[in-house]
Amino acid sequence: MLTTIITACAIILQAQTIPAATKAWIAKEKKLSNVQPKDFSTTTFADDLDFSNVFFNKNTNNLVGFIGANKQCLQLHITSITKDETKKDFYNVQGKSLVKGNLCGFEGFIVLSNIFKATPLNYAQGTPIAMGIVTAAYYFNEDPTQKNTGHFEGVLLAKWAINPANQLVYNDYENDFDGFYNNQYVGIWQSYATKAKKPCNWGDGCIPLCGDLNTNPYNFEPAKKYLKFGWQTFIDNLKNSANLKPWWDD
Repeated sequence: MLTTIITACAIILQAQTIPAATKAWIAKEKKLSNVQPKDFSTTTFADDLDFSNVFFNKNTNNLVGFIGANKQCLQLHITSITKDETKKDFYNVQGKSLVKGNLCGFEGFIVLSNIFKATPLNYAQGTPIAMGIVTAAYYFNEDPTQKNTGHFEGVLLAKWAINPANQLVYNDYENDFDGFYNNQYVGIWQSYATKAKKPCNWGDGCIPLCGDLNTNPYNFEPAKKYLKFGWQTFIDNLKNSANLKPWWDD
C-alpha cells in the first residue's frame, strides 16, 4: 500500500509544471547563494546524503505562511520528516495545519530535485566543509475526513551545510543576521471538494513571494490591511506564547 502511494505521488510530483514566477524566484535564490551551475543530485556526492536534518529541526517544525488572495494567516507544525527506506530521494512528512481555527492533520512527501554547492564562507562558528541549496517538490495531503481540507503542492528551497563534524545540517550560520530565512515553500493549496486552487507559501524566517503582506525587509511584519485575516491573532498569540498551550496540541 505504501509503495503504491509513493509511486502515485512520484508521478504527480514529476508531472508538476513549475510557474514562471517560481522559476524566476529559484534562479534569484541560486544567484544570491552564489552556487555553482552544476547539479550534484545525481553524483556520488549525493548518494548517502540525508536531508532530514535540513528539512526538519527546532527552527523548522513551526512554520508560518499565507493562503489565498487575501493572504490569510497559515500555520504549520511539522511532526516528523524521515528519509524513505526504499527511495533515496523521498522524505516522508507528517504534520498539522491551522487556518482560521481549522486544525487539520496532514501527511505526504518531499522529493529531491536538485542539489547545488556554493563556496563555503567563514563564520564566527567556523567554516563549513561544504554548503549550498537544495530544491525539492512537495505534496502534502490533509486528512480528507476533516472539514475544509485539501492538499498542498509546490517547490521547496532549503539552505544546507556540512559542518566541521562532517554532518549535513540545516544552515543556520546566519541565523543572527537581519533578514535570515530558510526552508521556503512556494506553491498552492487545492480543495478536495471544489478543486479550487489557492496560492499558498510559507517558510522559516520569512514568507517567500508574499508581495505586500510583509512590510519589514529584515524581520517579517504583516501589513496592517491584512491583520484582520488572522495576522492580529497570530501576533497576539506570539506575544503571549508562554501562557498558551501550543495550537497543535488541541
